[in-house]
Amino acid sequence: MIKKLLKDSFFHVQYWYFTECWRTIKEQKSLGKVFRYYPQYMKSNLDYSKSPLFIGIPWITFEAIAYLESLIKPDFKVFEFGSGGSTRFFTERVSEVHSVEHDEAWYLKVGNELGHYHNSNLSWHTGVVVLKYNLDVVLDESEDNLDYSKYASSICGFPDDYFDLILVDGRARNACVSNSLRKLKKGGYLILDNSNRKSYIQSLDKLKSWSSITSFGPSRGTKKFTQTSIYKKPNHGI
Repeated sequence: MIKKLLKDSFFHVQYWYFTECWRTIKEQKSLGKVFRYYPQYMKSNLDYSKSPLFIGIPWITFEAIAYLESLIKPDFKVFEFGSGGSTRFFTERVSEVHSVEHDEAWYLKVGNELGHYHNSNLSWHTGVVVLKYNLDVVLDESEDNLDYSKYASSICGFPDDYFDLILVDGRARNACVSNSLRKLKKGGYLILDNSNRKSYIQSLDKLKSWSSITSFGPSRGTKKFTQTSIYKKPNHGI
């Protein structure tokens, strides 16, 4: 009973915050950036009354959100792998948003919340149980034995150099990044959330020639700090 009461108490959240600050020091990352978003960290972990979908906030670091707000323009065309708070965020700020979701229940919820926006297009492609492995199968990095080839290729029907910004924050991210490269305009932005995961090394190798900003720190509604990287496509080549 006491554990349950303390779970999301001020002291419990404080404990997590200082634990993550210590991890930041050990990983030789910037504490200054972490301290800057302390109020948002505390507020989002003590008040769960409103979801990111309702508020319209992407589930990436607070610092990355601030940077995102400074670079997006009203005429931007956006594609996102994974939907939710980011979908509302983009829909209220840019001209065109295309989102793909793998979870049917969440797809229906997002569609119900945001269906009145005429510039938002949401599609659903779930993973399919793999019965026989071949070169066309696209697996998630979690190795859940589901084929996400339709999900990851949902961007492929668009012309090359079509999108100004692509957010990769869903399933099978390595495949999603690979399929996004030609669909992003030169000078456009690709955002990879949780870019510190070792399973995304394949994607990071493809983007190593791109200029980038990496943000490590707090994000909404999660006690552990995370990492978001924003890459800018070169004006020549891929």
